[in-house]
Amino acid sequence: MQELLRLAQGVEVRWVPQEFFRGFPKGHQSVAVQLKREPLVGLKELLELPGPEPALFVVLDRVSDPRNLGAIIRTAYLSGAHAVVLQRHRAAALSPEAYKASAGAALLMPICVLPNVKTALDAMLQEGITIFGAEAQGGLYPWEADLTQPLALLMGSEGEGLREVLKRRCQALLSLPMKGPAVGSLNVSVAAGMLLYEILRQRRRKIEKGAHNQK
Repeated sequence: MQELLRLAQGVEVRWVPQEFFRGFPKGHQSVAVQLKREPLVGLKELLELPGPEPALFVVLDRVSDPRNLGAIIRTAYLSGAHAVVLQRHRAAALSPEAYKASAGAALLMPICVLPNVKTALDAMLQEGITIFGAEAQGGLYPWEADLTQPLALLMGSEGEGLREVLKRRCQALLSLPMKGPAVGSLNVSVAAGMLLYEILRQRRRKIEKGAHNQK
């Protein structure tokens, strides 16, 4: 507690009775902080974020578990994604549980929340950004696709996967090989992490190859 108080210098600290934490999720350890993040980004600002870099957006279609949401935001931030796009309705919100699961990344990652992610996908397609959808089976293995181009990675909901209306906006579907088919599919946050790091691997390899060719 003394270390927390030292780190909180300049921040208002209030001592409260233990009953204050009754409505909190488990694992709070009798400490809470009220956070203020930067405003959410709009669609126009979102498309300007990559600058000269090839775009990398993560678009979530109705991901419902706030822990999955937080974990995906955390991985997206660490793997170099430019922004995460969320749907406002029938999806997990940026709740305290999601912030906690993100380990702070939700305060740093640009996030765009829209009534329907179709709007973002259509705008990205107009900008020449390729849409790759994640599908449990039947798609390309990620190392078979060119993931160095400007792209958006579209992840579906935990129970239903990608909606057909969104699949039609995808230029390609990506699937991860599974040797235990009885389980059905990977957790959405785990799958997103694997795909994001394959994207990062391909992009780093391209940069390293370009640097080698210039020597």
